[in-house]
Amino acid sequence: MKPENVFLSGDWGTTRFRLRLVEASTRVVLAERQSDEGIAAVHADWRRQGADPAGRLAFYRRILAGHIRNLEQDSGLPLGGVPVVLSGMASSSLGLAELPYLSVPFASNQLNVSRFAEDSDFPNPLLVISGVRTATDVMRGEETQLAGCLIEDPSANRRLFVLPGTHSKHAVVQGGRVTDFRTFMTGEVFALLTKHSVLAASVQPNADFGTYQAAFLQGVQDGTRQPLLNALFRVRTHQLFGECPPPENHHYLSGLLVGAELAAIRPGDFDAITLLADGIQRQVYEAAFRTLFDTPLTVRSADEALLRGQKEVWNIYARMEK
Repeated sequence: MKPENVFLSGDWGTTRFRLRLVEASTRVVLAERQSDEGIAAVHADWRRQGADPAGRLAFYRRILAGHIRNLEQDSGLPLGGVPVVLSGMASSSLGLAELPYLSVPFASNQLNVSRFAEDSDFPNPLLVISGVRTATDVMRGEETQLAGCLIEDPSANRRLFVLPGTHSKHAVVQGGRVTDFRTFMTGEVFALLTKHSVLAASVQPNADFGTYQAAFLQGVQDGTRQPLLNALFRVRTHQLFGECPPPENHHYLSGLLVGAELAAIRPGDFDAITLLADGIQRQVYEAAFRTLFDTPLTVRSADEALLRGQKEVWNIYARMEK
């Protein structure tokens, strides 16, 4: 396979790093590397080594270069000159360069992309996608997934996209452009409550959603019907009164928070609603949505949307290079 037919897809989050070699025309992943070298850890290492502003880009590039060498070994392909398309926190204040946010509205071909030219130490063009902002909110990473969805379906209808995560996003799309979004700290609050609150002793983390789905859905309903700060203490009394074992309580608490998040949705305001998620997040949010609403729900892969959005950035770069 020729280097001009592939690109490197980078997803650099706060706590995790992932780099994939992707066949451009099909978006098939040919090789993949993951690590715990998230942006926060790399930034901390850079600061420990003196935080030289002039060497910041080179420091982050060395991390990338190591993973590219591993992908060369895995794939058997020479990857010098293959462009790297980076999404996520790489463009943040902790990243390789802090890039300005793009303001809404934006369409699939209007992402804010900065190109860092290759050099003798790093022979790969680097395309870094910046985040997006409203007057009161920001996102980094989800804009690329949304762009990927808009490429496939540029409908002019008013649509809502729900993107679960540590900081879930609810994005409004109208006229083929993202016009607004809101952030819900669902995942982060869940982590804080289960690890650092009085509720930590009342739950037992587990991934057995199937067994405890009923408890989760009860939490979803309670999270929409009761004041959240009051409902949360029910997790504690469940344990005190012997009403709910800790593994079940874990999913009840999850349901409370997801329910409180989804209670903000008014389905009648939209022509269509799409859940953009994979894995357990897809299971959890789809079950919650179908419990609360009669409105049809479209479910799509967040990972596929990310690759589609990054490919659009690669396409624009490839056309500019011709």
